Parts: sequence; structure tokens; C-alpha cells
Amino acid sequence: MMRSTRFLSGSIVLFAAFLCASFAAAAPVGVTVAPIRYAVNVDPGASYEDVITVANPNDFVLRVQPEFQDFRVTDGNTIQWVPSDVENPYRMVDWIEIDRSIVTLKPHEEARIPFTIRVPRAATAGGRYAAIFFTAVLNNQGENVGAVPRVGALVILNVNGDLTRTGNLTSLDIPRFVAGGPVSMKVGYLNTGTTHYESNVSVSIRGLIGKTTVVQGERRFVYPNIERTITAQWSRAFPFGVYRVTATAVDGSGVSQIMERWVVAVPFRLVIPAALIFFALFFGLRWFRSKFKIVRASV
Repeated sequence: MMRSTRFLSGSIVLFAAFLCASFAAAAPVGVTVAPIRYAVNVDPGASYEDVITVANPNDFVLRVQPEFQDFRVTDGNTIQWVPSDVENPYRMVDWIEIDRSIVTLKPHEEARIPFTIRVPRAATAGGRYAAIFFTAVLNNQGENVGAVPRVGALVILNVNGDLTRTGNLTSLDIPRFVAGGPVSMKVGYLNTGTTHYESNVSVSIRGLIGKTTVVQGERRFVYPNIERTITAQWSRAFPFGVYRVTATAVDGSGVSQIMERWVVAVPFRLVIPAALIFFALFFGLRWFRSKFKIVRASV
């Protein structure tokens, strides 16, 4: 049994900038791939087959070569590439099969490259993480080549079995005193399970009077034993009063956790001008009464 979900199909321009290794440039070189991420569930002993599309957006012939490498996500929410000779509990590159031959692409041409992931029968349940890259191949004369990008797609795989998808709320970061909106809120979440899953975090804001506002946090992959920061934004421009802010996180098993903070909101941009107008009217009226006496005419 296997299931695949694709995300963010299209050009990998931003991902290319993140992965690119730059050299002395005579002319820029571009490579694009699609999709940029695969999310796959595979049983032990089963295989998963798919294709990755590589395209040449340049006005000249380009040669690229496929390769792959394991990765892991750090606590800083960044991708760290893992060399093949480093011990890695999430290793997957040994399972990937792809034709490593150089692919020649005419200007604005694309090619669909098949690949297979074969999961060993003895594979333990849990997450595995790798990327399939395409690297531009320099020609001997150096014509039309100034930078050598390495761009690719992330492969996020679950080996089916006895998986745990637990997690803990670790922090709720919101100012104790708010002078105006919108208000940015950050929720720390630690994946304590054996595999990845999508975060499910919401924040409710309830005043002492009035209705409750619920804000959904961004959806992010959370990886085993890694803490991620989930952001949410309260878009109210001028909050006023005392609010109870409650963060709720639901882990991959459906278990909820909450964390609360009290927040005081005073929109000085409105309060100060209103106070100045009030005092001006108050003291102006007193001055007027002290200078002028109101006499009522009698009939």
C-alpha cells in the first residue's frame, strides 16, 4: 500500500537560490524542477514509482546530471544535508533508484525522469528524508556557463507500521502588553513521535466582554525530535481591554494540548488623542465658565 501527496508543483526558483553553489560567473544558468516536494507512505518491502520533471529555462543547451542526498531538519527550522558516510537514522538514499546519466536539454526543453524508491522488508517504521537533485554539468570551454546550480525536490517518506505522532506545546510567545495591531504570535511545538506530520495549531483570543476570535496557525511539517515555531497573526487593528489568549495544538494522534496567557491591550494611537481632546474640552469649558456668566432673560 502506498499513497503520495504532491505539494507546490511548479518552478523551484526559491529552492534553487537556497541550494545553489555559485562560481565565477560569465552568464547565469538556470535549472527548474517540478514538483519540489513529494510526501509518500510506503509499506516495508514495497516500492514507490514516480517521475520528476527537469527543465532548461535558458536560451542555450544545458546538460544536467541527477543525484540524491539525505537531509534532516534542525531546531533552527533549516535543512541540513547529510553526507553518505555519516550515521543517520533517517537515511533513505540507499533506497532510491534513478538513471544517473547526463541529460541534455535543448533551450526551453524539459524531460521527465522516472525514479523508484524500494523500501526494504526489514525497514523500521518511521520517517525518511532525502532530496533528488539536478546539477548543471560544465562544458570544457566554459561557454554559456557562469554559475552551477544544484536544484531538486524533497522526498518526505513514511515507512508504514507502528508509528507514533505525539508532540508537546513548548511555548506561547505574545506580548503581555499590546499597543496596537496586528499582533504576531509564535507557538513552539516539539514533535516527540517517530515520524513527521503537519502541525495543527490554533490560537483563540477572548476578551472579558465580547466574542472570541480564533486564529489558525500556519501549517508546517514537524519532524521527529525537532521543535518548530508556528506563527499566527491576530489581525485586529485596535484591540482594547484584557484578553485571555489560548494556544491549542493537536498532534498527529488527535491529542490536544493548551497553553494560556493574559494580555492587556491599550491602543495608544486612539487613546492619547481622545484623552487630549477630552482634557481640552474639559478645561476649555471651565475657563469659559470662569470668564463668562450665563444670564437667563426673564419675561
